[in-house]
Amino acid sequence: MLYFAQNRIKARRKWENTFVRDLKGYKPIQGMYDVKLSTGDEHVRFDDDSIFGIDSTTENAVHGDSLDWAAQDEAFALADFRMDQAVIPTMATRPSAQFWVVSTAGKDDSVYLWNKVETGRIAVAQGSTGKICYIEYSAEQDLDPEDYGNEDVWYSCMPALGHTIPIDAVQSAFGKMERPEFARAYLNIWPDEVIDTKIPLGWWRACADPASSIAGQPVLAVDVSWDRSTACIVAAGRSATDPDRVALEVVDIRPGMGTRWVVPRLVQLLHTHQGRGVALDAFGPVTSLVRPLVEVGITPEVPGTSRMVGACGSLYDAARDQVIMVRSDDAHPKGDPVLEGALKVAATRQLGDSWAWRREASRGDISPLVAATVALWAHGELPERAYDLSETFG
Repeated sequence: MLYFAQNRIKARRKWENTFVRDLKGYKPIQGMYDVKLSTGDEHVRFDDDSIFGIDSTTENAVHGDSLDWAAQDEAFALADFRMDQAVIPTMATRPSAQFWVVSTAGKDDSVYLWNKVETGRIAVAQGSTGKICYIEYSAEQDLDPEDYGNEDVWYSCMPALGHTIPIDAVQSAFGKMERPEFARAYLNIWPDEVIDTKIPLGWWRACADPASSIAGQPVLAVDVSWDRSTACIVAAGRSATDPDRVALEVVDIRPGMGTRWVVPRLVQLLHTHQGRGVALDAFGPVTSLVRPLVEVGITPEVPGTSRMVGACGSLYDAARDQVIMVRSDDAHPKGDPVLEGALKVAATRQLGDSWAWRREASRGDISPLVAATVALWAHGELPERAYDLSETFG
């Protein structure tokens, strides 16, 4: 077992002053372990030969080891994914191994942590029963700053308050700290600059509608995350409540499940809903699905670079003018958390005087946003028609 923090010095301080101290105070196992504090080899070895130590946050960390458990504390300080690369492969041969990533909210350079947050939020929103356990204690991101000092808010998002953290300590911090820093450190509210979005969140949330649904034949768009771990299918079609608007709906997303499920699922959706067709981005990871789709009789619509640029601009305009609708409900009054989550982490690239989404520079998975962009484009390209299923499925 290994513990990591921002760096080895901080990891040792926490490990020695908290974990080792508490271990020494636990009488039932006294005499059943040996503590080594030699610099560079700090560890506790138990009588059953299990080891609990620390290591540095470098690409060469834990090289050659096999880990059953590891914890990355203060993950907001990591600017890249080196710890995933260092730790996860060491668990390949260990049954039920776990890698914990723990942190308060991050800053504008907390790329690694924001990716974990978005992955976890999507998994929860989709009811995923895979290998991710996501636990978040935070106040609402858009909490009025006037409520940062509300003790009811503190109790709602600080499980240690009144136990290991006395309330007067939080009151003191609130009186001394700048409001954004207090919100980040104590309420787990990410700073506004982290979630600055290409399409303003106010525009996007104004498109949320509990009555949003698709009437008639939808178009389906699919996209795949930069690392190919996740795929997402989004549908677009005439709004059932306002024929002048387009409803967008995340039909399926499976974090960590790869792409094998996508083609059978698209076949099923086209058959069930008499979809007008399937569309995907010509230059993204999703292009690997073109041949499997063609092999089952589905020829996808594929926008070229200029059309994809236009599609991005169309989504921007549609959000500004509230031409699109996204479904909301009591649990998610601001709209689909999967789409908003992708918007919050999305980066863009300049193409002449225009722009397009940029997967590899984004702070998390943007496949739902790309799929929504392509779906809106395809909705304008593929007219509804009398649909003969034999044309698609032979």
